[in-house]
Amino acid sequence: MRMSLKIGLCAVACACMALTSAHALPLSVDPNFPPGTTPYVLGNVNPPEPADPVHYADYINAMIGLSLGGSTTVSVPGGSDTVYRSGNAFSDLTTATTLGDVLSSVNPSTSILDTGFEYLVGKYDGPNGGLEVWDIASIAAGTTITIPENAYGAGNGQYGLSGWVLMDSTSQNVPDGGATALLLGIGLSALFLVQRYMAVQAKPAKAVRKI
Repeated sequence: MRMSLKIGLCAVACACMALTSAHALPLSVDPNFPPGTTPYVLGNVNPPEPADPVHYADYINAMIGLSLGGSTTVSVPGGSDTVYRSGNAFSDLTTATTLGDVLSSVNPSTSILDTGFEYLVGKYDGPNGGLEVWDIASIAAGTTITIPENAYGAGNGQYGLSGWVLMDSTSQNVPDGGATALLLGIGLSALFLVQRYMAVQAKPAKAVRKI
């Protein structure tokens, strides 16, 4: 492969990588009970015990049935947990299900690749902190989401992230195709340019006719 062609392909690859890496979105935790209007926050739970995706689904389904800023209790083994609804209005809130969970509970990373899930649940230090629920349905699939490593409390009194869960809903939303279409367009354009370049390089030079 000619050096100029290699350079062209590397440039296209770098452009695609830069565009993809630009799709990174930090999410914040709303530490208040009841919560306010921190972006993407659906609500939170205090205390969030036990740590079980099945109960997480129960929390979410209780949240989506509340009025903005409302609260209720959810029965759990050994007692009940208080569920709070944020002041954020969302469209098309659908019932959460444990089918298709992606769970990280051991030394969880704060960077999460969203592959088209409906809800993100972050749990902070067992019964001492809180459990945060974000509605991520409107975030484009393929986005890297970052969540705080510590939350609930102030300064050194904050609690560490002990796990997170990505959860599906019973009615899957179609992932945002805007970013996918843009990347596909760039790829096809690059392929067309490479093909034209190779065709020009392969074309034999015309002989000069002497008079």
